[in-house]
Amino acid sequence: MRPLRTSDIAKAAGIHVNTVRLYEELGFLPPVPRSANGYRMYSPDHLAQVLLVRTALRSTWLGGEIRRRALAAIRFAAAGDGRKAVEQARIHLELVRAERSRAEAAAQYLQRWARGALPAETLPRPLRIAQAARLLGVTADELRNWERNGLIRIPRDATSGYRLYGRMESDRLLVIRALRRARYSMMSILRMLRRLDTGQRERLVEVLDSVPPDEEDVFHSTDRWLSKTREIEECAKEMIARLERLEGTSCDTGDELASLGFETETPEFNCIDWEHGDVTLQMGGTAGAAGGTGGAGGTGGADGAGGAGAAGTAGGAGAAGAASRERAFRAFVSPYSLPCDVTAPLVCATTMDELEDAHITGNIVLLRSELAKEPLMPKNFPFYNPDDHQRIIRLLEQGRPAAIISATSRNPALAGGLYPFPIFEDGDFDIPSVYLTEEEGNELAMHVGEDVLLRFESRRVPSRGCNVIARKGGARSPRASRTCSWMWREVSRRTGLRVWPRPRRIWPAALTGSSVSAELNNVPHWNTEHVRSRARRRS
Repeated sequence: MRPLRTSDIAKAAGIHVNTVRLYEELGFLPPVPRSANGYRMYSPDHLAQVLLVRTALRSTWLGGEIRRRALAAIRFAAAGDGRKAVEQARIHLELVRAERSRAEAAAQYLQRWARGALPAETLPRPLRIAQAARLLGVTADELRNWERNGLIRIPRDATSGYRLYGRMESDRLLVIRALRRARYSMMSILRMLRRLDTGQRERLVEVLDSVPPDEEDVFHSTDRWLSKTREIEECAKEMIARLERLEGTSCDTGDELASLGFETETPEFNCIDWEHGDVTLQMGGTAGAAGGTGGAGGTGGADGAGGAGAAGTAGGAGAAGAASRERAFRAFVSPYSLPCDVTAPLVCATTMDELEDAHITGNIVLLRSELAKEPLMPKNFPFYNPDDHQRIIRLLEQGRPAAIISATSRNPALAGGLYPFPIFEDGDFDIPSVYLTEEEGNELAMHVGEDVLLRFESRRVPSRGCNVIARKGGARSPRASRTCSWMWREVSRRTGLRVWPRPRRIWPAALTGSSVSAELNNVPHWNTEHVRSRARRRS
């Protein structure tokens, strides 16, 4: 097959040739060899990588950590590290889903306010701008900016000319703040509020998420933010699918070992896969439906329902009281967790003794500090299972809480750069659980004794796995033989069974070295096809 030219890649991807060269300069493509006369020689792998980049860049990009994760996935894929590329892409998807959940939570808050479903509260007296800013958790400049852009009209004191914020103004500002924190544009909020001010309380979310035809020439992506977040999520899903297909095009473990001169066999065993949806974690007993359809094939922790902007954290009395009672927290589903839909009082435990003494039966228990400092080994894991891990699991199973929330701190030694990280990753542990950051956990702990709503969908899916056994020198040879447990998915009846992910680069070193045993940790924490791999020397 002749090498592909730059123009071939550009035409297939629908981009300019200079864009292809730019991707190469940015490190988005694998190294491109050149011919004797200096022309670039691309392969189908380069084309697949360009299509991956186009998928990632197709829709509007969010900044910060979301952008960094997407770029990291592209660069890991270009470097040939498919496992890390998929890991970064899944984290990218989680962050995008959290952004969408915040947008949906803010829209739900708007609808409840428009219907008058939020509790009506009165302020003891009208507030000045500095007082209102403190109460709402915003700056005075933000309040002035919202007024200057027509989102709200504030009455003034007839004598001094100072702005006076009463209950109606505070209620309206709570909604504006929620929408702005969820990234809705000023123009989309203004269109919605203008409709509301004419007495039309129906289809407000539709107006918030649409651009009138006469404004189509110039508009920002956040003018249609709900739709945009869904488009970005679909791009993130497609990016993961492309990465998994790139991994799947490689030969499986058995074929690779056979190419190195080993005789292989693959005895099968039963195991489980896992799917999940989004999390709703909220104070009080009411909440909107959990959004999203969830990941398949063992995605990472589900993104939280978000909505911190929708409910707010501002303290004090008055209109902010309703928002604080409906505070939503961003949480992630623990891998392999059973589903949950429960409203129960919150109980907190930070030490083993507190957990033993606490009344957790039927309640939602929040684990913090010492109890959430590191991931717990699965309760039936035979190779390494510390006594304190077993005791925590035993106390929880004996106490029978309705659900578990773990607030994890940063732990680079045990969880790497992942934050937060799941405490439970066990298909034999049957108490529903989620995890969140230490900061969110500290705030949640302030509501001990109050009712908490925790809701998410998940399910365990029966699956199959296989051991890859390799022997050098024949089946009865006294020479070394090593085994490694991997799991596969049934791709289709046509293609048969495929091992995923493939252990890359580690196999030749592990199989030709003289060490008695080696751990193969090629499966990251979010991969529900997780089986701890072992290589052993037999004589």
